[in-house]
Amino acid sequence: MFWPNPGPGQTISGRSFNVVVSAKDDHAVKKIDLFMDGVHMSSTPCENIAYYCDLNYQWQVGAPGQHTARFEATDWMGNVGVETVNFTVG
Repeated sequence: MFWPNPGPGQTISGRSFNVVVSAKDDHAVKKIDLFMDGVHMSSTPCENIAYYCDLNYQWQVGAPGQHTARFEATDWMGNVGVETVNFTVG
């Protein structure tokens, strides 16, 4: 389960934006990866056995228009959950 920011359909502006996601898993989250427009931007290891984990990344806002953030959370069993969010830079 994911709680992303930016959210689906959101419009953001400015020179930078704090991309945040929280992930929850019943087998405990091992790490979260962030991809912006298909490019790997950040990876956050989760401490020990964490059922909740957060990723924070200060993104230098891209060109105006549509963008895609993809979050991948991997649990300690090797399962990967994916959340894709389309948003707009205005």
